[in-house]
Amino acid sequence: MTDGKHRRAGITSGDPLSTPAAQAQIVTFLRTIDSDTAPPTNLRVLATEITVNNNNPITHGTTVPVKVLVRLTGPKVPTFSPGPLQIRFFDGSPGTVGAKLIGIGTLTGISNVAGPPSVAAAGSAFVTVNWVTPAAAGNHTVFVTVDSTNLFLEDNEGDNTASKAVTVQ
Repeated sequence: MTDGKHRRAGITSGDPLSTPAAQAQIVTFLRTIDSDTAPPTNLRVLATEITVNNNNPITHGTTVPVKVLVRLTGPKVPTFSPGPLQIRFFDGSPGTVGAKLIGIGTLTGISNVAGPPSVAAAGSAFVTVNWVTPAAAGNHTVFVTVDSTNLFLEDNEGDNTASKAVTVQ
């Protein structure tokens, strides 16, 4: 190993630390393995974890439950402070013309506490709101956004919204 190739990690030309961007990338990586640095923290929702009316047919003009599993990875915090954390449910893409707020669910933290649902020790919790479905049948897309008020500092804000297409009969 006297030729120094063991330090190049497969890079065949140039110095892997020659640019500020490459240096920043290495610093970011090293922070993830430093025992004094907290691992990344992230709240997320997935389209596959949204259920509407328990996956049963949806009838127009009725009230049905909309449920999502909210996941938290990274260091656990006892409460979302100042809380509670809001999870917003929409019929249509949030912020677009015609989108309608279905409801707002809340999470108080990650420990098992009385009151609004809280994220369990495993780092996840179900949040449910009731949706008064439209009076007419048609196709809809239900969107769920966790932490829409940016209460919780995260390393990835890009996975805070998920959607599911549904048909109202």
